[in-house]
Amino acid sequence: MRSKRALLVAVSLAGCLRWQRVPFEAVRDNQVDLRTRTVRIVAAREQADLVVHRVNGTTVEGWDAARQFERRIDLTRARELRMRVADPLGNGLLIGVVYLGLAAVSWLAIVVDAF
Repeated sequence: MRSKRALLVAVSLAGCLRWQRVPFEAVRDNQVDLRTRTVRIVAAREQADLVVHRVNGTTVEGWDAARQFERRIDLTRARELRMRVADPLGNGLLIGVVYLGLAAVSWLAIVVDAF
């Protein structure tokens, strides 16, 4: 029961997020701005989650929270690049559930008060 509550609190505080795949060509051509975004870079042997500070051509520099230091990663060695973005459908459903819960509690308060 505690794990469900913890999951509910985490989702409600952070919102609904998802990892969106980003093509390497879009980063190289500056079509996607990665600065101040959290990205997940997957290479052949490792995976890193970075909060990006700088993008210089094919290298990404940022803070790696797991290792607690600044890193520079060459994107030519990476297999996959994903950016964490808000999920509009998930956030809409979350807000709808909150309003539905408030409406149910309000309705119950009115019905219980009437009797």
